[in-house]
Amino acid sequence: MALYGINAYMSNSYYSSLLSSGSKKYGNTNANSTSELYSLMKRADMVRSKSYQKSMMEEYKKVFSGNDTGTVESEKNLSAAAKKLSSSASALAVSGRTELNNRDALAEKVQTFADDYNATVDALQKSGSVDALKNGVYMTNTAKAYSGALGRIGIKVGSDNKLTLDKEAFKSADANAVKSILSGSYSFTGKTADKASGISRAAGLKAQVVSYTENGTLDYSTMLSLSSMFSERI
Repeated sequence: MALYGINAYMSNSYYSSLLSSGSKKYGNTNANSTSELYSLMKRADMVRSKSYQKSMMEEYKKVFSGNDTGTVESEKNLSAAAKKLSSSASALAVSGRTELNNRDALAEKVQTFADDYNATVDALQKSGSVDALKNGVYMTNTAKAYSGALGRIGIKVGSDNKLTLDKEAFKSADANAVKSILSGSYSFTGKTADKASGISRAAGLKAQVVSYTENGTLDYSTMLSLSSMFSERI
């Protein structure tokens, strides 16, 4: 059962009649825009298709591969881990001058962030959520893109996508470099917080979907959330 306000047939029929009436009213001047709308509709249908979701899952699993994926427990664990990561990353992203200048205390916060990040990477190995894995790939790719800058403040990005903090190197790193990486909505930690929040939400929804298929129950708030998503279907 797909939770959409209208099904694919109804939506295509509606848009076909709408576009048809628009063409009659305005003549051929809308031919190009009509063609573009049809193209977008086809792409939307492709994204909703099971074959497309399966192919995307296979691609994401090349980055995160593990056993016993997609269980209620594994998705709940991922949701919780990513929620912690979002919290620790957000705390760093809003750090002010006082926090940034207290390098010893800041190093402990960065260590907590790295631990939460690594726990999320581990938990992603057992996820069966397309959206959680997608956000996970974006998150780890962001870390790779920042690897040079992170290395200059004592944070290493490993081949396993995990972070390692050299506290002594961090404490002696340039203050401006530390600030640019850790502070602000568009900093590394700010972007990580955003993706971690997406991972947590997607994994939580996936846990509800798996629970539904096993027990036949789904809470109302989750049903509403699922109705607005392409990937997580019942």
